[in-house]
Amino acid sequence: MFITFKRHRYLLISIFSFISIIFYELSIDITNLFPKLMANVKSFAVMENNGKVVFLDSKTKFIINNDPRAENLVYNFKYIDYDKKLLNGQIDLKSINNITLIQGNRAVELGKLGLKTGAIGGFSLMALAGTLEGYPEKGLLTGLICGAIDGVALGGLGLGVGSALSNIEHYNISKNEWQFVDIGDEIQNN
Repeated sequence: MFITFKRHRYLLISIFSFISIIFYELSIDITNLFPKLMANVKSFAVMENNGKVVFLDSKTKFIINNDPRAENLVYNFKYIDYDKKLLNGQIDLKSINNITLIQGNRAVELGKLGLKTGAIGGFSLMALAGTLEGYPEKGLLTGLICGAIDGVALGGLGLGVGSALSNIEHYNISKNEWQFVDIGDEIQNN
């Protein structure tokens, strides 16, 4: 007779809960019991500077130190090991002077800019033209219609162009500027 999870799930859950309570009450850190299994490796990283935070996850690409000899190798973020102080298992955190992050694109930013520019520009131009012709009430209505049409057109153009442009940001890594922060240690210390 084998114990199956489906048949004895409540028994297994209660045993694991009991063991967890014992570890908690005795302040036993299970990462010390299995150091190889529970290495301080995270699939995300956090950079902090005076309360500002930047997250690195699996979608993040980065360039280290903008080194011309390395021909600006673009790495994909995989993980950070705080115990060994390694990024992706091969880049020493102490050797990083600056990092360039490539995260997402600029579609929303340029789409909003195009929408605002088209709406304000279309309205202003047509309202001014109607007023100069001597029909301010018609200029207002024409301005609203042209502002809406131009806003949608330029907003769509901004979305299209922005989706092709990567969002690139540069950060200097030092004690006084941006630093990699182990959130697990921060939570335990507070």
